[in-house]
Amino acid sequence: MIWKLPRMRLCSWTAVMTVIACTCSIPVMAGSGDHWTKIQRNNGFKGWKKELHRIVQKDADQAKNTFCVVVDQKESDLKAYVYWPQKSRLIIWGPSNDEISNLDQAGEPLDLKHDVVATQDDIGSSTYLVTRTWVSNILSACRRYGTTLTIDKS
Repeated sequence: MIWKLPRMRLCSWTAVMTVIACTCSIPVMAGSGDHWTKIQRNNGFKGWKKELHRIVQKDADQAKNTFCVVVDQKESDLKAYVYWPQKSRLIIWGPSNDEISNLDQAGEPLDLKHDVVATQDDIGSSTYLVTRTWVSNILSACRRYGTTLTIDKS
């Protein structure tokens, strides 16, 4: 079974989290926040705002684009999660030692309309599917601990 987000033009974090909580029947809390942090607090993502501006100009379909970015420093490999609701994407971004971390090097973003399944069993041998619970935890952490940025397409 594939989980599909309802089609929304511009959505608030409250609306997104309500849909996820109701659809998934799971708590909205991401758990302990000791491993989540704002992207500004990490030097591995230099030029992150400039990079988000670049991908909006390159890939955005809408005039206004909202991002939520949160860094997970729990694991040995540091990651930033970039949620882009207007494109229904979740980008998993690794840090860089370069002057600017390029999102093009982050790999294919998760398509939240097609790459999210109900259970771990539904993932099977897939290397790209994720569970609703996993997505919900990331979005909850983003809402609680992340940085939100709105960018207009020129």
